[in-house]
Amino acid sequence: MLSRGTGYDQGSSQDAENKLKEFIKQHPNDNLAYEAENELGQLNEKEMENAFLTGRFYEKQKNYPSAVIYYQEIIDRAPQNRWAAKAIERLRVIDKLKK
Repeated sequence: MLSRGTGYDQGSSQDAENKLKEFIKQHPNDNLAYEAENELGQLNEKEMENAFLTGRFYEKQKNYPSAVIYYQEIIDRAPQNRWAAKAIERLRVIDKLKK
């Protein structure tokens, strides 16, 4: 509930992630631990979407170095995430624009 949607402020998302990880750590055999793991996955998905949207914002502002940082963060933190494939594509586009 702490993380409601996409946006630029990740403070509440980070807080929610920390609380979920702490719950899982303290109650690994609890029935709710599976649900917490699921929520953690959804939270990660939101974080990657936020990073992608921030990268797109910087890209549209022609601030390519900042966009690259956000796209690379997605690839480094969650290479199997669907947003990583999109980030790779955006990096290719930026690379072509630089030439």
